[in-house]
Amino acid sequence: MAASREWICVRLATYENREEGELLHSFFRGRGTLENTLTILLKPNGKETLSRGGRGPSWLLEGEERGPHASPSPDAASRLTALLQNKSEAYRHRPPARSLPLNLDFRRALNVAACDNQPLVVLVSRSKTALNQAEKRLAELAWSKPFLGRLQYVRVEDVEELESIPGLPKGDSIVVLQPDAFGLKGKVLASAPLQGSKNKLAQALSLGLERFASLEKDLRRHIAQGQRAGIEWTSEIPVTDPGASSPRRQGR
Repeated sequence: MAASREWICVRLATYENREEGELLHSFFRGRGTLENTLTILLKPNGKETLSRGGRGPSWLLEGEERGPHASPSPDAASRLTALLQNKSEAYRHRPPARSLPLNLDFRRALNVAACDNQPLVVLVSRSKTALNQAEKRLAELAWSKPFLGRLQYVRVEDVEELESIPGLPKGDSIVVLQPDAFGLKGKVLASAPLQGSKNKLAQALSLGLERFASLEKDLRRHIAQGQRAGIEWTSEIPVTDPGASSPRRQGR
């Protein structure tokens, strides 16, 4: 974790974003197709590579076993740490990025928050200017120790997207939501005015984390419950990972 702080780590959308899918496919074709995961180190321009691409961190290290049932070698973690530190050396003099890590849109953000078992912070306003200003204030908080890696974020200009969320405050606001188990609904945990001070925003984030109820999910039971409820999810581009269509993974 400490070594990764020198990097911008991206949570992939994969099949939920066509443009990203094409980029990922150019870096790594697993068995000829775009697979669900990718590990690769890139230069700051996001185009040139610093490593080869593969399904997981083991692909970055020579001599490691690969595959769903492979076990890492005893020194794999220390070797990966050394690799990350070595590869980032040439770029450490540059100031770190501090933009707010936003999801693609509200629909996918709510689903990601449910999958990652985290609260979702929604910036709500019809004004792009107001959202941009709030993003800058929130970015400082998002990268600070109390909140680092603990929340998901999304901005919403089309307020109608939030009609399914009861109890939303009126006017421009920042809202912390508890996603339901399937990422289709949400409950308001805390809120603050969008133009509020950084202290007010921090209070809302803290209260949201305090009230957030982490959900324990058993994979088989979760799938069965979703099927009984008739829940279906259509990705933006077809899922081409061979593992996702195997008999063992059917219905997931």
